Amino acid sequence: MKIIEQIKPRQIISQNTNGDYATTIKPDCKLPRSMNPTGYNDKYVEVTDCSRVTVKFKIDLESRSWGIKGAMISVIPDDISMDLIITNSYQDRDDEEFSKVLRFDPSKIPVELEAGEIITLSQMDLVLNDDFSIDYEASRIKGYSLVSK
Repeated sequence: MKIIEQIKPRQIISQNTNGDYATTIKPDCKLPRSMNPTGYNDKYVEVTDCSRVTVKFKIDLESRSWGIKGAMISVIPDDISMDLIITNSYQDRDDEEFSKVLRFDPSKIPVELEAGEIITLSQMDLVLNDDFSIDYEASRIKGYSLVSK
């Protein structure tokens, strides 16, 4: 595996020998409103930490005789395990903290790309269901490409 480009501090893209790329992202995990309804002050649930995950992707180049017209990113199906730390906060007693392992396939999450001068995946917003599974429709992977999608 060789390092091909440094995007941000601590975010490095690497290329495998088969032409696939990978980047490590720390997701932003959000809980549904139903777990913390407005006006419900007895208990508050939040994800206080989650582990970094490595997302594999392909870069598809659209070329013309004069050069590269555009590049698009497609996420490769994978089985990812991520550690969550969840905190239950109460008004009348001490907070409770517990951990949970979340398994998901990043290729099922919609990808939103902005036009840019680099080609990478940069952010993952995960929305969780009440049972701490991924809400694939509400979650997003964001990145940059030569053309927006």
